[in-house]
Amino acid sequence: MLTDHIDNLVLFEPPQTGNPEILPPGLITEWERLLIEGDREGLLSIFFRKGLGLSEKELADLRTKPSWSDTVALAHTVLREIKAIITQPRFDPARFKKFNVPTLLLVGSESEPLAVTATKEIQSALPNSQIVELPGQGHIINSENPDLFTKPVITFLQESPQQ
Repeated sequence: MLTDHIDNLVLFEPPQTGNPEILPPGLITEWERLLIEGDREGLLSIFFRKGLGLSEKELADLRTKPSWSDTVALAHTVLREIKAIITQPRFDPARFKKFNVPTLLLVGSESEPLAVTATKEIQSALPNSQIVELPGQGHIINSENPDLFTKPVITFLQESPQQ
């Protein structure tokens, strides 16, 4: 571990790093084209639908949020972050077998299977971790149902011993 100054760790659907195969073929190229054309909303629509598996209804709901215009303005960061995730070294569970920091992993029961798989893979590698599945929720729970999202986080942080 690079630091001993972490008392607790909370991760929400941590990404599967170092695995470009998680994306449908041609998706990065399509996002790059949309960004060059200035179609930020088109990039986000495809990202939310194909990348995160949101339904048309969930995407329509996102578009009604006051934060949607800010999200569109920051659409270029999606491409940069996805490229960073898939080009990172592949997750190596052996590196974390001595990582004893209490860790809470959150995942929505309706999230993409890749998010569930990645979360379970990380949980199995961290000896002092637990998963809380948020029933009926997907990847955008933090904006759609913040109370349901924060409740297990607050409970975990209040109950976790300080190292």
